[in-house]
Amino acid sequence: MDVVFFDVHGTLIRQTHTPPEIFRTLCAEAGMEIPLARIQSAYPPLDELPKRAEAYEGDEDAFWRGVNADILRNLGISDEDGSLAEHLMTGFKRADWWAAYDDALPTVEALSSAGYRVGTIANARHLVMGRLHRTGLLERFDAITYSEEVGYKKPDARLFEVALGRMNVSAERAVHVGDRLREDIQGAQGYGLRAILIDREDRHSDADCERVRGLTELAERLINGPS
Repeated sequence: MDVVFFDVHGTLIRQTHTPPEIFRTLCAEAGMEIPLARIQSAYPPLDELPKRAEAYEGDEDAFWRGVNADILRNLGISDEDGSLAEHLMTGFKRADWWAAYDDALPTVEALSSAGYRVGTIANARHLVMGRLHRTGLLERFDAITYSEEVGYKKPDARLFEVALGRMNVSAERAVHVGDRLREDIQGAQGYGLRAILIDREDRHSDADCERVRGLTELAERLINGPS
């Protein structure tokens, strides 16, 4: 292997607050103190949101305005001009809700020191650049590739093709590390990359793929070989 590609969200960085906690903080900034329990009860199930987003045909800002407007209605809060929903949508974009996993920066540095080139292949908006900068990871990568920039999302092979081209490496000489089975593992394998699942919470112990519980284990495997 010559190149290690990383997914970003859930692999290198994590959200430091739950969505209802962020919602509550942003409402407080707008002068409304709302108990967290009320917001949690008004919040839609997070696993339902991806399906709902399909109706917006990629307009994520409009989607999140709609989600926030629905939550406000559930809370009985009037927002006739949509200004509060707009404030919430914008506020959720802030990079300060994100932090790197403790093992992220040491792993990227260790791999670089061992001679690997490192990059990203992420399903992400342009916001990912600010998040990587805030967490100290941005300058560590040889190339950064993400879906909103390229126009394709994993598992679409075209996103992997662009990333490999930027690094001038063949699929057989690259590994992709991510936390999602379909997007990261199946997508990478489908284009001929070696794929490693990071499974921090041991949710996929029966997955038919290479798997690590953390990035330190990943670095040890790639630098020293399997134990």
